[in-house]
Amino acid sequence: MRTWTSDEAGTKLDEILDFCVQEPQLISKKNRPSGVIINIAFFEELMKFWQKPTIANLLDELGEIKMNETDDIEIPERTDRSV
Repeated sequence: MRTWTSDEAGTKLDEILDFCVQEPQLISKKNRPSGVIINIAFFEELMKFWQKPTIANLLDELGEIKMNETDDIEIPERTDRSV
């Protein structure tokens, strides 16, 4: 991860944005880490974990999983005891 000073960040933002596609870019102020610039795809993935899902979201996700599931589970007949 490349580190930039806050002064560099102010003058080289376009360059930093180009580099953030490859990896996060650390911004420091007074020789201390101050912030990070990341690409939008990575940010969107992080936001999925940040936001707490609602029950409706979870049910929707389960519905999608069920629709995409193609394998049926075979349950063999019980043979360990009489019926």
